[in-house]
Amino acid sequence: MAKDPAFLFYYQDFFTGVSDLTNEEVGAYIRCLCVQSSKGGITEKHMKIICNSSDVHNSIKNKFRPLPNSDLLHNERLAIEVEKRKNYVISRASNRKGKFKNKNICKSYVPHMEDENEDENIKENINIIFDAYKQINSKATLTDKGRFKIKVRLKNIGFPTCLDAIEKFIGNRWRMENNSDKTIAWFFASDEKVMEWIGLKQDTPKAKVDMGDLLNDLE
Repeated sequence: MAKDPAFLFYYQDFFTGVSDLTNEEVGAYIRCLCVQSSKGGITEKHMKIICNSSDVHNSIKNKFRPLPNSDLLHNERLAIEVEKRKNYVISRASNRKGKFKNKNICKSYVPHMEDENEDENIKENINIIFDAYKQINSKATLTDKGRFKIKVRLKNIGFPTCLDAIEKFIGNRWRMENNSDKTIAWFFASDEKVMEWIGLKQDTPKAKVDMGDLLNDLE
């Protein structure tokens, strides 16, 4: 099996964990995490090369622990997330094989054994998007229909694009004056509609979702 080129990045946890680091230290920390994901760990020598100064090295080395019977260091949280993703990929591959094997399954069947971590990530992303949308309509509620629409958009066009659409909508004066009472299901009704929001002209002083406030509210 080829090396997995990705791992789940919980930006809220990361943002909290690096709040006492400088931008230079955060950059070195990210590079060390990437090395670990690729090689299973990182040597002290490699870490020092990346850090390029004793001050940076001293700031991030306590985020790594020695691997037993090895000269490698590793970040324990990253090791857990890499293993979770590995197990998830294996489980999805097994599920796909099962679907092809059981071709006579009822068309109305909906798989319910979804990966626990994926479910939690989707729920968290839906909640973040809903909180962001309340900057458009403060009285909005998250109905089952709205939740379903967001979930489909997350799958089709991704989390960053969904947030960007909200920012662009907020940045358009006419839309905010005439459509700010709409439901979240209306806003995320289709991929085409979301892309329409992305292309809106920006003509208000503030055309950006306040992600800092969102992150603080979710902690």
